[in-house]
Amino acid sequence: PDAALDATAPQEGADGGKEEYVPPAPFPLVYTKKEFSGSVRMRQFCETGAFSGATIVCGFPSISVTALLATGYLIDQLKLPQVGVISSPLIPPRCVVEKGTCSHPVRIFGNSSIVVFVCEYKLTVSEVLFGVTEAILSFYAEHGCENIVTLEGLPSSAGAKPGDPLPPLQFITTHRPFFDLMTSRGCKQVTEGVIAGITGQLLAEAPLNNCHVSCVLAPCAATLPDVRAALNIMQAICAYLPALGLSVASLEEKAAKLEAGFKKFEAEAETPYPSHMYG
Repeated sequence: PDAALDATAPQEGADGGKEEYVPPAPFPLVYTKKEFSGSVRMRQFCETGAFSGATIVCGFPSISVTALLATGYLIDQLKLPQVGVISSPLIPPRCVVEKGTCSHPVRIFGNSSIVVFVCEYKLTVSEVLFGVTEAILSFYAEHGCENIVTLEGLPSSAGAKPGDPLPPLQFITTHRPFFDLMTSRGCKQVTEGVIAGITGQLLAEAPLNNCHVSCVLAPCAATLPDVRAALNIMQAICAYLPALGLSVASLEEKAAKLEAGFKKFEAEAETPYPSHMYG
């Protein structure tokens, strides 16, 4: 057949060489399919109990993308395999392509120590929020997980000042070990307020489902993606789960580069124009 029409034929690369078509690896056999509110369906590529004792980390963007930055770092650094997807007719039809693999926007990654639920954009339909919450709680119970930790950005001027020390995190938890860790790090427990979205629903359902749920809130820039806020969260996660052996060095480097660029931009913005610039 004509090579131009054959996807499996060697293609010419940018350097004139031939690149072989490498199909993405298929997902493993789907062991379980469950349905929840909002026609939400969770499909898992793992056996029941595969994540016994693991911590679940949820990164669903709400009023900032801090959670997405932090969970993305976790997935990349730990090279977590995808172990499930969540879909619903009420979720806008989109496909996320990562390293040549196509999947739904709401995805589950994990190993025996940590499981990450992540979505690329904000979910807004109430029925979907309820259904995804039910799916997370079902996963927690089915696999005997230890704690659910949700990540949130808290838009604040404190998160938008490069060069300053990282501001203290805030948190809510039903899990005593998590409380002890966060207070020892100087973090402030939230005792009054209203939490919306999946995080709020998980916290509300925790005492009704005999499970542990914690929320970490990081002060972040109000308008731009804030790598410092993600770094702030990741330092707490590393302290909470030292067995992961996770380093935040590359995230610190990225934050430092962004800070340097921001300071350069500020300096240039404050430089007065020459008096003869306009004649």
